[in-house]
Amino acid sequence: MLTRRINECCLTAMEKMKELICYTTSTASQCIRFINIEQSSLKTFLFIDVSFGNSEGLASQLVFLVTIGDQNGNKIILSYESKKSGRGTKGFMAAELLALVHGYDQAYIAKHMLEVMLQMMIPISAYINVRTVFNSVAKHTFMSDKRLAIHISALQGSLRCRELNSIGWTGSEDNVADSFTRLEIPKPGTALLRLIDTSKLSIQINGLAKQIREGKDAFH
Repeated sequence: MLTRRINECCLTAMEKMKELICYTTSTASQCIRFINIEQSSLKTFLFIDVSFGNSEGLASQLVFLVTIGDQNGNKIILSYESKKSGRGTKGFMAAELLALVHGYDQAYIAKHMLEVMLQMMIPISAYINVRTVFNSVAKHTFMSDKRLAIHISALQGSLRCRELNSIGWTGSEDNVADSFTRLEIPKPGTALLRLIDTSKLSIQINGLAKQIREGKDAFH
């Protein structure tokens, strides 16, 4: 948010930037904590969100956040990124898919490093809050846009190979990455602050696409 306010040189932006700096100073005690998590149920979680056409040159803001967690709801933030899309997108759905692909790459790197260190398989679950994107991946919707079709096909291939365990559709209130695309300061109770304050996060899933062992796609 600070980067965006610095680039927007106007009185309103400067006032918002001052507000953000004061908020950052007053919440210095809030930081990422590393807690003990259950190794036997270790899992990688990916959260993504997008703000379409809000950056300079009408580029989109892509956000992804990678955590590891266990079956008890404990989660630790491993990495996160909020950046301007280097590729032009024609619509909101294209931007969401681009963020999902970039985020999955980072989550897979984290998964691979953990698997090498711990000598165990660690699944990846991705979460998005846009139903149209979820339906495109889960229900094999035909796409006329070749670029979108390639992204969707790649994600479906990852599901079939079980490189990606599942893709879940969840509400914005449970999406940690949602706070990164907001212009206002995160309010108490948002998913991001709940995760930072408690190192726990429960996710209400509205839909789930995953690959089952028999080799058939399971969509709920």
